[in-house]
Amino acid sequence: MKLKSKLLFLLIFFAFGGLCASTVTETLGATGTVNPFSARMFAAGAEATYFNPALLPKTKRSFTLNFFYSYRNLDITLFDRPDSLNIIGDVTNGTGIYGANQVGKDPLETNLPYKTRPTADLDERGSDSSKEGSLYGAVGLVLPIWKDYIALGLYGMIPVTSLMEEQSFFADEREANFSNSLHFELYDDRMTSFNLSLALAGGYKWVYAGVGVNITAEANVQAPIFTPDAGKNENKIGTFAEIKPKLVPHFGLIVRPWGPIQLGFTAHLPAKTDIDVDTKITFWYIDREAEAEINRNRVHVAYAFRPLALSPSIAIVDYKFKNELEMNIGFTAIWRQWSKYKNRYNESPEFNVYWDSKIVEKDENGNVAKVGGWASEYVKKYKWKDTWEFTLGTNFKYHAIKTGLDLGYFMSPVPKQDGRTNYVDNDRMSIAAGFSYTWDLPEKMQLELGGNFQAHIMLERTTKKEEGEANSVGKDGKIVDEFPDSVCDGFDPTNCPKDTPIAESEGFQTNNPGYPGYKSSGQIFTGGLWLTLYF
Repeated sequence: MKLKSKLLFLLIFFAFGGLCASTVTETLGATGTVNPFSARMFAAGAEATYFNPALLPKTKRSFTLNFFYSYRNLDITLFDRPDSLNIIGDVTNGTGIYGANQVGKDPLETNLPYKTRPTADLDERGSDSSKEGSLYGAVGLVLPIWKDYIALGLYGMIPVTSLMEEQSFFADEREANFSNSLHFELYDDRMTSFNLSLALAGGYKWVYAGVGVNITAEANVQAPIFTPDAGKNENKIGTFAEIKPKLVPHFGLIVRPWGPIQLGFTAHLPAKTDIDVDTKITFWYIDREAEAEINRNRVHVAYAFRPLALSPSIAIVDYKFKNELEMNIGFTAIWRQWSKYKNRYNESPEFNVYWDSKIVEKDENGNVAKVGGWASEYVKKYKWKDTWEFTLGTNFKYHAIKTGLDLGYFMSPVPKQDGRTNYVDNDRMSIAAGFSYTWDLPEKMQLELGGNFQAHIMLERTTKKEEGEANSVGKDGKIVDEFPDSVCDGFDPTNCPKDTPIAESEGFQTNNPGYPGYKSSGQIFTGGLWLTLYF
């Protein structure tokens, strides 16, 4: 018993020291088991803490250490675009879009409100790659408080190379000014987000229930900037950052009404990491009262959004054959409320902002002070849909040997992307297989060593954009004509006299990296090893 007590102390210390984990759990499942996709039914270790805490009371006291590697071979093939879509301009000579006055605008209206850059000045279209691999570690601990009735669990994952990676990107024409590429919306940085789960569960005879919390974070960042002389780039920057933990609950239920029949249900509430960024630029020579409004910027960034997930399951468990072969087989369905999705800028996909020339602002005397402004609308056709995921899993145990097999189908929530947005996502089919062997140790302890492999195939998806319309302002989610019909402003009277039509602005032009269309597909391959000590 002294050996067990010392071992328990060391394992708890190690668990709390290393459990700052990564939420790849919903994509790759329980990576330290023979059934990664079926943990809501079959979890027999610390992974139950996150997937279904109601399974904890029937789980042995154990410590799990798991390492796995996941390679994402994701591909976005952009369709060729004609040169006629390109936007021209030279800021030094004041040519092209830099020397243009938009045709038909009111004198009090902002000229060229989208302020796009010349195509030649952008990064190469589609230069960002989604082919990369990551090494992860997972750790878990199960502590029975009252054997077979009440238990506590801890479980988490962490990317070994970086604790958390957060990369924001726009899903429309704005991204041309940054990476000028498309990105898989539900992968990329979402595969390296921080997570830690704790749970408590209890039950009696044929019914068990559990409640857990998933620990995420929220942050507030303030960066006041004082600029004595903007021409000399002499900036004094102050920073303030506050990071707070945020607890998101999840629930599990297991009912065994008769023999080997097991019914299960889990509910994971929505979660995301929120970051509020507030910057204010103060100039030495501007009226302080006015500058606070003019030079203040606020942005709310949201990472790793996870929707409400409800999951019923049914299984046959602990079914024994005469030759001591034991079998589990079951089916899990997961409903996810993706219709509430928020992207990395905390925007809903159906929320559309466009330029409206009909907006009029008047001063205190009733005179028109400004014409045109940004308007917003909801475009129902681009609202994400709620999805179902289906998993069929089975495993067999014979003495010290255990094997498992999972098959899964995962629907994409992203609707047809024929407008200005480029949310890239695919339906996915997955398969996983695992194997483990358990050795008996002194003092009734056991050591399990196992490995698994899983493959995810993104079914190819083709996206074709609606044909661009000249002078489109983005209303109804349509592709924006970023260089509308324009005339010369007279900056270069020799080569472009004032009011001369600019031929390169006629028709439709855009830098939207997803126009006129693209194909997406890919694979994710994951393999790992785990070690579980039962004590």
